[in-house]
Amino acid sequence: MVSAHRILPLLWRRVRPVGQDHPPLGRRPRLTLDAVVSAAIAMADVDGLAGVSMNRVAAALGVGAMTLYTYVKSKAALIDLMVDEVDHQSPGRAHPVDAG
Repeated sequence: MVSAHRILPLLWRRVRPVGQDHPPLGRRPRLTLDAVVSAAIAMADVDGLAGVSMNRVAAALGVGAMTLYTYVKSKAALIDLMVDEVDHQSPGRAHPVDAG
């Protein structure tokens, strides 16, 4: 299982923190995290979760497997993001009820 301090920033990637209105410095990334997650989901739709590997996702995106580790720390983190994305896209998804 991936630790919360590593996965939470990825899950909240669409929310830009206050004060980060400028683009990051350095070389422009070839991919986006969303592209990596979408490619993995598409692969899982066809081949099942067992068919998803970092090598196969990288090949589908036209990059080397190690490039993916720029975007996700591990396959477990990628699967967590896949589940979050599918849940986010699901119509009528269940929302937790506030007990208090």
